[in-house]
Amino acid sequence: MLMELPASFDPYRAATANEVIKNQFASPEFERLKQSVLSIGDGPLDVELAFSTDTAGRSYLKGIVSLTVELECQRCLQGKPEPLTAHLDLVLLRHEGQIERYEGDSEPVLIEDDGLDLRTLLEDELILALPIIAMHDEDCQSWQDETESEIDDTESEPERENPFAMLAQLKKD
Repeated sequence: MLMELPASFDPYRAATANEVIKNQFASPEFERLKQSVLSIGDGPLDVELAFSTDTAGRSYLKGIVSLTVELECQRCLQGKPEPLTAHLDLVLLRHEGQIERYEGDSEPVLIEDDGLDLRTLLEDELILALPIIAMHDEDCQSWQDETESEIDDTESEPERENPFAMLAQLKKD
């Protein structure tokens, strides 16, 4: 049986201990993600997170989160399974002033006094990983049917007489 994803915890303690979370969790109820997709797959939420600190005492969270969802294909309007993968590279900061002074490459995240809301953070990252336009590859059946019918239509049309053919004859005379 899959474990439940913890709602919140102390990321600074995890960073000080250089904790690594690598596990498959039961898919949580991501309400905001559900609004953007047809459905969330039955598969697990794959999580690989590494907490660490640097020499300046800043805490970091790096990792990968993946989940399969079903999106609506914009060609055929049918469901399409889509694996989402979010790459996290975050620096965990306690005060807004630290965000303004931070000059590193990691994305700053302000952590409230009650800890890191891991579910919300992961849901946000997965929403950002959604494709702009979801489409099947070339195997989209509805699209193939339309393309084939368009090709058939152009092949079955009789050749029309060029309206300027008469002008060509006048030019010859």
